[in-house]
Amino acid sequence: TGLTVSSVVRFFREIGCKVRLYSIFSYGYEKEIGKKLGVEVSSLSNFKDLCKVALKEKKFTSNDIKFLTKHVATYKDYLKNF
Repeated sequence: TGLTVSSVVRFFREIGCKVRLYSIFSYGYEKEIGKKLGVEVSSLSNFKDLCKVALKEKKFTSNDIKFLTKHVATYKDYLKNF
């Protein structure tokens, strides 16, 4: 999350490093986190694609996807405040 990495970004900047974030998984808020922290963010995979594959492979139902998507969307409000 943005909160998880914000102190790390700050630490490395304070010692003069250029910072770029890489993650294995993202909930799809790279732009928001990047803008908030002033860094470029890249992810190998994301929530949207995971849901597509899970639905195709019949691991999740469309109702599961709707429920999870609604829950993940609440995180966007959280990003405004960190």
